[in-house]
Formats: sequence, C-alpha cells, structure tokens
Amino acid sequence: MLFIYFVFNCPTEEEIDVVSIEKPKRKRLPQVTDEPPAKRFKPVAMKPKAAVSVSSPAKESRKDLKRQNSLTSDEEGDVSKRATHNVLERKRRNDLKTSFHILREEVPEIKDNERAPKVTILRKARDCVDKLKKDETRLLAELAKERRKNQELLDRFYALGQKRK
Repeated sequence: MLFIYFVFNCPTEEEIDVVSIEKPKRKRLPQVTDEPPAKRFKPVAMKPKAAVSVSSPAKESRKDLKRQNSLTSDEEGDVSKRATHNVLERKRRNDLKTSFHILREEVPEIKDNERAPKVTILRKARDCVDKLKKDETRLLAELAKERRKNQELLDRFYALGQKRK
C-alpha cells in the first residue's frame, strides 16, 4: 500500500491529507515451455433445466461435461493455429537470444558482461565494427605503401645488377 501525504500551509493552521492507494496486483504468467499448451476449453452456457427432468442427474452431468469438452472444428483449428504460433514465436525469441549471446562473445569490451542489455551489445558491436573498418583502411594504406617501397627497392637492386655487368 502506498501513502501520499499532502501538506497545505494555510495562514491559520497546517493541514495534512493522507491518501492511500492500492498497488494493482499483477497476474502471474504461466511458465514458458517448448511444448504447445494443452487445449483450453471454453465454458459452454448451460440451458436452464426444465422443472421436471426426464433423465437422471448423472446423465445430465455427463452430457454437460461432454458439451464443455467438445470443441467445434473451427475452435480446434484456432487452438491449433495459436499453439503452433506460440511455439514458433518461442523459437524465434530463443534464436534471437542466442544470437545476442554470440554477438556479445565477439565484442571484446562486453565479452565478460553476462547481463549486458541488448542495446549495449548492439552499440558496442557497432563501435567495434567501426574501429575494425578504420584499422582495415589504415592497414591497407600501409600495405600499399610497403609494396611501393618494395618495388622501388627491387628496381634499384635490378639497376645495380645491370650496372655491374
């Protein structure tokens, strides 16, 4: 329960109002598994019973139970589609989670941070890719420079070899 106090300064007296607010209770979510949920049965509205019942009460209760447990083919299809969708969605979320774990392991800055948020993983990965691109550009320029230098040295070597003969 949360209490909120309001204090009003009046010229004659000080007034305090106390308001209590109940926190809304959260619904507990069912545990997530890889298996599709069992079929959920919708309650069927029961017809009012006649004043005089011809069949026995046991037969009536069995009929009501059958009526509640039977689903039309449309409802079965909807339940089946929903269960399939739930399984596929769970697989998609697990694949995404695995991909984030793999990406986190590849980024040196957050490799050891088991609880890194997704946005941090993405930002650090982007920074890492930018750094690698800069390094690649620098190294390619350095490689080109060294190749030119090597070619100049080879040219001088061959020129010196030609002069000796």
